[in-house]
Amino acid sequence: TISLPSPRLAIEPACTSQETPK
Repeated sequence: TISLPSPRLAIEPACTSQETPK
């Protein structure tokens, strides 16, 4: 169902967008 490049983007899109991805 998730067609995103990284699963973390679906979990926390705001964190990865504002801060550096974990």
